[in-house]
Amino acid sequence: MKLKINHRLILMVTAVVLVVVASLSVIIFATFKGNLDENISERSKVSTQLVAERIHSWFLPVYGQLNTVESYVRFSPETVKPVIKTIMDEVPEITSVYWGSEKPLPEGGFFLESSGWTPPAGWDHSRRPWYLDAKKTQGIYLTDPYIDANTGKIVVSAALKVEDFAQRPAGVVGLDLFITTVSEMVTSEKITENGDSFLVDAAGLYVTNKDDSLVLKANAFEGTALSGAQEHILGSDNAFGFTGDGKYYFASRKILDADWTFVTYGPVLDIYRELWVFLATLLAAALCCVVAGGLIAIAFARTISVPVTAVSEAVRRFADGDFKLDGYDFGLLDKMRRRSDELGETTAAMDTMIESITRIVTEIQSSAGQVAAGSQQVSLTAQSLSSGTTEQASAGEQVAASGRTPRTPRQPSGSRGRRRKTPNRAAKPLNRR
Repeated sequence: MKLKINHRLILMVTAVVLVVVASLSVIIFATFKGNLDENISERSKVSTQLVAERIHSWFLPVYGQLNTVESYVRFSPETVKPVIKTIMDEVPEITSVYWGSEKPLPEGGFFLESSGWTPPAGWDHSRRPWYLDAKKTQGIYLTDPYIDANTGKIVVSAALKVEDFAQRPAGVVGLDLFITTVSEMVTSEKITENGDSFLVDAAGLYVTNKDDSLVLKANAFEGTALSGAQEHILGSDNAFGFTGDGKYYFASRKILDADWTFVTYGPVLDIYRELWVFLATLLAAALCCVVAGGLIAIAFARTISVPVTAVSEAVRRFADGDFKLDGYDFGLLDKMRRRSDELGETTAAMDTMIESITRIVTEIQSSAGQVAAGSQQVSLTAQSLSSGTTEQASAGEQVAASGRTPRTPRQPSGSRGRRRKTPNRAAKPLNRR
C-alpha cells in the first residue's frame, strides 16, 4: 500500500506520541502501585500493632485484679472470699473469681468461688488444666478460649500460682472472663472497607469471628480466601502478603498475652481502587495527548505535504511540456521560496532549473525556426534548379529536332519570299549554375 508523505508523517508522529505516553504511563503506574503496596504494608503493620496493644491493654486491668487476689492470699487469706465477690460484681466481663488450695480437694483442700458455687462430689480443682498449667507457668497463665456452659459465650481463664506469707505454695487463684469486648475490638478493626479481621489460636481455629457459630469450630485457613497462607501467618510474629491467586492481601500479628494471632485481610481491589481510578484518568489524558499529537501531526504534515505536492505538480506539468504553467498557483511557490528551510531551498533550486530549461528550450526553438527557414530556402532553391533543368532538357530536345528540319513549303503568292532565319541555339552554350 502506497502512503503519501503526509500520511507517513501523521503515522510517525502519532506512533512517537503513543510510545512516549505509554512509557510514561507504565512508569507512573508502576511507581503509584509501588507506593500503594508500601502504604498498605505500613498501614497493616500499624493497624495490627495497634490491635495487639489494645488487647494487651484490655487484659492489664484483669491481671491487676488477679494480682490483688494474690496479695490477699499472701497477707490476709481470711478476707479473700469477700474480695473475690466484690471483684466479680465490679467488673462486668469477669464471670467468676476463685481460689483453689495447694492440697487437692479430696485430701482436705478447699475451693472458694465468688458466686458461692460448691464443687460436686469427685470434682478436684488440682486436676483441672488451668490449675496444672498455672503451676508450671512463671506469671499469669491465660487459657485457650472455651464456651461457657452456663452462658454459651466464649470465655478464657486467667490463673496465677500463689504463695503464703512464708512463701510456701498456697495453690492457684484464677478468674473467668468474657472476651466479647475483645471480639468487638478485633472485628471492628479493618484495614480496608471490605476487609475482615479475627483472632485465631495456634491451630488456626477462630477465637473470634463475626459469625459466632464458627468460633472454636472452623479453621480460618481451610476452604477460605486464606487457604495456603497458614504457614506464613502462624509462623511469623507479624506478616504481610498476598494470597497465591493475588486476589486478597493479609496481615497478622501475634498477641502478647496469649497464643493467639490477630489476622486481617481483604480484597486487593480495595487497595487498588484508587490505582484503577488513577489509571483511567491517565488513559484519558493519554488519549487526549494522542489526539492532540495527531492534530499537530496533521498540521505539521500539511506544512510539508502541501508544498511538496505543489512542487511535484509543477515539475509534472513542466515534464509534460507545459512550460508556461498556465493556471498554476505561483503565489504558493512564492511563499515556499520565502521559507528558510530545505523546502525553500528546493523551491528556489526548482525555479532556477525551470528558468534554465525554459531558456534552453527557447534557444532550441529559435534555432529550430532558423533551421526551418534555411530548410525552406534550400527547398525553394532546389525547386528553382529543378525548373531550370527542365527548361534545359526541353531546349535540348528542340535542338535535336532542328537537325531534321523538313523543307520549307513554298510561300504563297504575294509574299515577299523572305526566309526567316532560324537562330542556331545549339551553338549557344547553356548557362548552368
